[in-house]
Amino acid sequence: MSQTKISSPTAQELARIREQTAVAARIAKAHVDSELLGTLADIAVLQRLVDRKVLKPNQTYELQSLGIALGCVMAANSSLRWVTVEDEYGRDPALNVPGTSVLLFPLTMIAKRVEQGRELQIQPLYDATVADAERMAAAERKGGSGAEP
Repeated sequence: MSQTKISSPTAQELARIREQTAVAARIAKAHVDSELLGTLADIAVLQRLVDRKVLKPNQTYELQSLGIALGCVMAANSSLRWVTVEDEYGRDPALNVPGTSVLLFPLTMIAKRVEQGRELQIQPLYDATVADAERMAAAERKGGSGAEP
């Protein structure tokens, strides 16, 4: 197994994040006549998109774009920052608490749940994910694993 490498996103990778955020914004405008602005208000817009099932489970790129939009909200409203994670499967955007090994992958947060037909509540997902990341980072900084016993 190869080692995971975490690095700052390249200009091209940041452009990919912006492109996918723009895709999500176009979907929101077209289907719920709302803007995505990278603020906490985006959570309700994303929820309306999910509730109305405007994207089908096979629309992976578009669903991943909604995940990136959610990641942008997380990055704008917490200590999480965009990084690139490279492993044996390729390079993907992720969120990291700086100075820790805590990683989140918003790219798939919405897509995998929709593809699996699971109920999805964006606000609780956002709240739990950010809180868990912060808790794990604090535990890691204190020398613990951050994992539950």
